[in-house]
Amino acid sequence: MRQSVLALVHGVQPGAEADMLGHLTGAFARSGHDVGTASFTHPDHAPRLRLEDLRMLVVMGSLDSCTDDSLPWLDAESRFVCAAIGRGIPVLGICFGAQLLARLTGGRVVSDGAGERGMVEVCSEDPERVPAGRWYAHHRDHIVPPPGAEVLASSESCVQAFAYGPHLGVQFHPEASPATIDTWRTSFYGTNASLAADDPAWVEDRAALADHDRSLATRTALLVRGFVRSAQRRLSGAV
Repeated sequence: MRQSVLALVHGVQPGAEADMLGHLTGAFARSGHDVGTASFTHPDHAPRLRLEDLRMLVVMGSLDSCTDDSLPWLDAESRFVCAAIGRGIPVLGICFGAQLLARLTGGRVVSDGAGERGMVEVCSEDPERVPAGRWYAHHRDHIVPPPGAEVLASSESCVQAFAYGPHLGVQFHPEASPATIDTWRTSFYGTNASLAADDPAWVEDRAALADHDRSLATRTALLVRGFVRSAQRRLSGAV
């Protein structure tokens, strides 16, 4: 039986939401779950959601920073995610989503200027939950995990994954594929940050992802399987 998984996307043109999920769609499908999408960032498409309907929540990346309290949608999304955490609904946070998860659970988000962009070597303390290898990263801020969190993976620059109870935050982008790069270049709008669609670095990013696409899809499936199994253990214990 498929259970309800919701992915919150940010600053993407209506109609392109599902394209943001990349490898996650197939990874969750292989674990027996469909993924729906919603967004707080468009005032005409803000979700009317019942936490009672959710089994798992995915919070995707954003061009904006979760520390930018001028964002008109950030408070509503933060309250929704915080309520999900409070109800024990397992949250998978990706890049911005991982940073928001850290911030809402007592950690911090710190700007380090240059950040990371491109394929990054990730070392894992728990390869069954976060497979080691080269993952795609694109961020300026980095995570200081909350007290009591378990650091699962890191790169030379920063923490790349942490677990907090049933929740998992990953700084890199497991969803990333050549197709998601195309969506990022053409579909982001209405953000406080800027993205140049003609930036030549996008060509390099797309080529690198094409070279690693099969292995990334395999490792994303393993990461999602580990997250889903952890979520199922939590849900079984709650019955």
